[in-house]
Amino acid sequence: RKDQKAMLSLFSLFKNPKVLYKASEVYSAMLALLSHGDREIQRYALESILIWKNPTISRYEEQLKGFLDDAKFKEQLTIFLDFGNDDDSLQDNHRSKILPLVFRLMYGIIITKGKGDQQADRKAVFTIISRFEDDEVKQFLAVLLGRLNQLEVVKNGVFQEQSLTEELLDQRRQLGLMNMLHDFLDTLRMTAASLTPQLVDPVIYCLIRAVRNSTESTNNIEPDEGGKLGLARSIRQISLRCLISIFDIIPNFNWHLYLPVIFHDLIRPRLDKLAQENAQAVSGFLRLFSVWAKHTETVSFLFRFDRQLVSRLAECVSNNSTKEEVR
Repeated sequence: RKDQKAMLSLFSLFKNPKVLYKASEVYSAMLALLSHGDREIQRYALESILIWKNPTISRYEEQLKGFLDDAKFKEQLTIFLDFGNDDDSLQDNHRSKILPLVFRLMYGIIITKGKGDQQADRKAVFTIISRFEDDEVKQFLAVLLGRLNQLEVVKNGVFQEQSLTEELLDQRRQLGLMNMLHDFLDTLRMTAASLTPQLVDPVIYCLIRAVRNSTESTNNIEPDEGGKLGLARSIRQISLRCLISIFDIIPNFNWHLYLPVIFHDLIRPRLDKLAQENAQAVSGFLRLFSVWAKHTETVSFLFRFDRQLVSRLAECVSNNSTKEEVR
């Protein structure tokens, strides 16, 4: 990373980067580095973009740099990104040029390790993002999702099993992404209905892979190298929460191509122990079934894909050891 920073520092001193070989690719690389979790790399990348001397971007140099100043970060969110016509606000006719930079800067900030209250920063970012137009929020989500933004678990009406076998993100990044999406969904809730379909495939990908990795690690007699089993369980837990929120927000989504794998990998293996595992507290599975029962579009999922499910749910209620909060 020191070498990378040294190169970026040198590049930021260039006077006319437009004449470089493959200048457009260099610019794209700098744009990508704006979303880096290292604040110093973000600063160098921003300096490098500024030397392109785009008039619109240059106009907002001070405000863009303000995003990388902890003391000014929330001020930039509330004043610069607020919809207004004063000099301190981003003008409507400049949004398409500036927001791609801002979204990447914000992403890098909310993934920075050890920086203050990370969750509070996420909530602040998601709250201001919720006021944007849908197309702009989708751009932000594309930055958040990274490689998973182009993922197609369902394509041309066919479930793509092969897509779940590809290693697109390592486990730690999956866990970080699912935590962010959980906060995003929690912040926007029902106002995110038009945006949520963009999240379905990434959440399904992380959830099903985590379930399969948990099963493989449990059956493996070898030591759990790198804590993969623990990570898989954490991903499974938080991605299930995301999926529950998504079902609640868009029950009318075309779920039927996803439900076979959800039942096969996630639900069916736990049915025999459902009453036992839910005797003391409400599990994620019961919360999922509760959301299905809540909506006319999804209530049939409780009996259409596995007729054992209803009887297993009845056992949760009839079990004498089941706590009242579960009933």
